[in-house]
Amino acid sequence: MDRQEGKASPEDSFDAITHGRCLMAVMDTSGDFRLTWDPLDQKDVDKARAEFNRLRKVGYLMFRRNIIDPTIKGVKVEDFSRWDGELIVEFDEIPGQKPAEVVAVPPMQGG
Repeated sequence: MDRQEGKASPEDSFDAITHGRCLMAVMDTSGDFRLTWDPLDQKDVDKARAEFNRLRKVGYLMFRRNIIDPTIKGVKVEDFSRWDGELIVEFDEIPGQKPAEVVAVPPMQGG
């Protein structure tokens, strides 16, 4: 599993997923960071599952993005970046053995 600091962009998501990796974009107080993992590597999957569960325990909401298959000829980043997703509560709701994207949103706090 790889962790990359910085702003997660549609291009980053597209790049990770077209290379067969899954991506978790995690928003936090520093902005956001990206975690990627190989869905065919069990050690990578286990690390991603542990991070997913850790974030859920501290109140993060997790959204699975329903993505366009990036291997289809002619898909553009603009098409890929459309928001179309759903709330998930279990790591196993992420499609196994194929690229996927998850967005982790921290809990809101009133002031």
